[in-house]
Amino acid sequence: MTIRKSICGAAIAAAVMVAGQAQAKASNEAVMKATGECVYVVHVAESNGARLNHSSEQWAQMIHMFAERYKLDAKSYVDKAKAKYRKRSKVMGADEALSHMMQRAKACDKELEGL
Repeated sequence: MTIRKSICGAAIAAAVMVAGQAQAKASNEAVMKATGECVYVVHVAESNGARLNHSSEQWAQMIHMFAERYKLDAKSYVDKAKAKYRKRSKVMGADEALSHMMQRAKACDKELEGL
């Protein structure tokens, strides 16, 4: 019985550890996705004359630091955001997509203020 309990206990501990790592990875992925989007939309907003408290360069520094720390590819997340908004531009129209990017850039600015 004791051996069986310790095996079950070890299996549970291993499952919890794997679940924790998966959750951490998912969390890191979510942060990278959001940060990559902010890098892109803030750059577009700046290119269209928007004045924000935090530049796209600051966002780029953040994503690169985070990517380096967790061994993720920062460029791929920015590229995914760019592809998302290009697709949105085709579906919604360029003006509406740009308007959405400008709003999202302001939201990114506020998010950084909250940190």
